[in-house]
Amino acid sequence: MLRIVPIIICLVFIVSCNSQKTDRSQKEDFGVEKLHSFLGEDDFSILESTEIIVRFDIQKKLIEGTDNEYSNALVITDTLSVEKTRLLLALVKADSSYSWKDRNKSIDFEPSTQFLFKGKTKRLSLLIDHKKGVLGFTTLNGQRLIAISEHLSNTLTQF
Repeated sequence: MLRIVPIIICLVFIVSCNSQKTDRSQKEDFGVEKLHSFLGEDDFSILESTEIIVRFDIQKKLIEGTDNEYSNALVITDTLSVEKTRLLLALVKADSSYSWKDRNKSIDFEPSTQFLFKGKTKRLSLLIDHKKGVLGFTTLNGQRLIAISEHLSNTLTQF
């Protein structure tokens, strides 16, 4: 009997200690395999290391001395907060944000908004054509266009 009491106390102690362990927080996994292969390692690493996102509106300005020729002018709109930066990065990195079926179609592209993703040493520009639902990833490696989901298009207009 005397041996059972310390064993029971030890068991209760072990069970109570184990019940106090907190669950490990799981990273949200949106599936980034398609986007990673679409962008390539270099461009995707820029998304991964983004610290600041700046939003610009693209406005058409009449070229001086012409009647119907326009150039694009960038007008800075906002520098996103840390919370908005995390949200936008999660949306942009999610494979579900894109229409992968329409990927190989020829797409006309007239962007109206630009998001500049700034990393420590590199930058990536997202150019968005809201009318046609097309997004362009632009870096020194070139530009890649892809059709975006309606959800991403609507969300990008709110930033």
